[in-house]
Amino acid sequence: MQGLNLTPVHGHTALFGVYGMLGLGLTLFCLRVLQPGRRWKEGVLEASFWSINLGLVFMVVLSSLAVSTGTFGSCPGIADRRIL
Repeated sequence: MQGLNLTPVHGHTALFGVYGMLGLGLTLFCLRVLQPGRRWKEGVLEASFWSINLGLVFMVVLSSLAVSTGTFGSCPGIADRRIL
């Protein structure tokens, strides 16, 4: 049961970590090429980058924590089928 609950966390992390960040990076790269003379605020871009990555880490930790603490054990019937 525990492995099945971690599958969505793994899938969403992999999809966003690879394709989401790749898409955001490509968009930023294209915007910089389209507007070569513009000055970009590097501090805002750096803060955005770290915020997105920390948000992804918190999503994984909180989702995994909910699975590992036995939240699903409070549902009737599920605790009886749990293999210990």
